[in-house]
Amino acid sequence: MNAQNRSGADALACETPYGQRSLDAREYARIWRSGAAHAAVSLADEHGGWESAKKSKTAAIRTCAWLDACAKEAKTLRLPLFGALTGGEHAEVREECSRRVAERDDDVVGYALSGFFAGEDVSTRGACVEASLKHIPSEKPRYLSGTTTVEDIVDNIDRGVDVFDASWASETAQRGRAFCFPVDEEDDEMEAEDAESRATSGSDAYSINIWSTSYKTDFTPFIRGDRCRCPACAEHTRAYVHHLLQAHEMTADVLLEAHNLYHIAAFFAAARRAIRCGRWQEFAAFHRAYAQRARET
Repeated sequence: MNAQNRSGADALACETPYGQRSLDAREYARIWRSGAAHAAVSLADEHGGWESAKKSKTAAIRTCAWLDACAKEAKTLRLPLFGALTGGEHAEVREECSRRVAERDDDVVGYALSGFFAGEDVSTRGACVEASLKHIPSEKPRYLSGTTTVEDIVDNIDRGVDVFDASWASETAQRGRAFCFPVDEEDDEMEAEDAESRATSGSDAYSINIWSTSYKTDFTPFIRGDRCRCPACAEHTRAYVHHLLQAHEMTADVLLEAHNLYHIAAFFAAARRAIRCGRWQEFAAFHRAYAQRARET
């Protein structure tokens, strides 16, 4: 996120742990080099989704201009570049940004939908994703960061998004929670497993709260029945990881993140299989129905 109202035409003003910093395309490229990046997203003037259409339009114009500068730096480094698409919660601004960025199609390998899950009105999100993709070539990957539910992921695959990050899995692990949701219809029996204990353990339909004392003497893996083959479920128990959390051992975070990343990777593998086998609509309907049941319980 940019610093409030301080960015200029040539550089993005960022708040960092070391104070405010001005970031232009050349400095941004230096970060790519120092981090040995395999790919990069062009510099984007992102801001809170609630900002006015006027500010969002100004930010989108800057983002398009910075794409040209970032493309030059990326070519010098031979680095694959994703073009950033901005516009806040304003569909008309996002569509115009989409049109302008699509004109630079030869300079990018894909497109990144920026500024979502940043405080925008949830009711506008779907229309804004569609507007951002309106002029984008379908043969290049479309990347969306920040999704925080399976339902979000399914809905945005339907809209044409191809690539997601794993930040949801990592953030869930940092809160001491392990994913437990079914990856497809065959795993639907997972749903009832922890339903009775959710009220007392602080768990929900998607993750179990390993901090809870309910798991102090639970010597089963995060997902019971040998349905998960991740290193944590193969070798350890809920009780053991609960103990590690209580003792503030780093190993707890490692095991939880290993499990969550494995589980979400299994979900994406199931989604790809459903698409290949012509079962996507059934797969999506199952996860939407699961989300609806979760909200009702």
